[in-house]
Amino acid sequence: MSFKAFQYIVFLLIFFSCNEKESFKDVRIISHGVSGLYNPKSFHIDNTKEAMHYVLKFEELEGIEIDVQHSLDGSLWMFHDEFLDDRTSELGRVCEKTDVALSQATYMDLNSTSISRLSSIDWSLNNGDKDVYLDLKNLNACISEAYTPGQFISILDEINGKEDVNVFPIINDTAFAHTIHNVGYKVFSDALSYGEAKERLSLFYHGVVVRNGILTSSEVSNLQINNKKVILLDMFSMSGVRDGLRKYPSAVLVEDFKSAIIERN
Repeated sequence: MSFKAFQYIVFLLIFFSCNEKESFKDVRIISHGVSGLYNPKSFHIDNTKEAMHYVLKFEELEGIEIDVQHSLDGSLWMFHDEFLDDRTSELGRVCEKTDVALSQATYMDLNSTSISRLSSIDWSLNNGDKDVYLDLKNLNACISEAYTPGQFISILDEINGKEDVNVFPIINDTAFAHTIHNVGYKVFSDALSYGEAKERLSLFYHGVVVRNGILTSSEVSNLQINNKKVILLDMFSMSGVRDGLRKYPSAVLVEDFKSAIIERN
């Protein structure tokens, strides 16, 4: 073999190795706020029954995050913000309202979509294994005694394992979360920094949800020792999703799950 031929072969090997597509198949895709909290492409309002029934049908979608809050009657309703005022026909907090009042409230969209109770979800529509993350919002916004860990555990037990669904609660209140952990659930927490994430994972928490821009690749790797999980969020474009994927977290919490699945695959 001539020296020039050898150089050419080496060049080809280097070229193809540098252009080999990165594999992110082990990074799971979770849809934020059911159909995307900030997703202009969505046909449905976030955190609604209609959105949930739509996304459950996608086999390649591996996870769904739902924002839930307790009512005055102790039921769980799907809603993200602390106050109803800006988005619905009702005023005040979810936890200040009875189930009757919430059932009569509607979003300010063209269809006057109703606020959804978690129990209204038809889980039989699920296609494929799904991890469902129940993000318990504004737990202590009203009187904390109004909602107990026992009530939440009953709801988790009712959903978990149904139609190939596995439930993971996201709870920032440590005392409340510890009770849920003690009955066998793998609990996640939000974290606002690497230090806070590390502290949370040193406790009983199974995983943390952290903004993508806060953590470096090495910090994500460091947090994932001992089978702990890291979920990255705040990726509002495909370039943002690619940046998150390249840190190899356990999962990415995305707005447009269909585009993110294509990007990941």
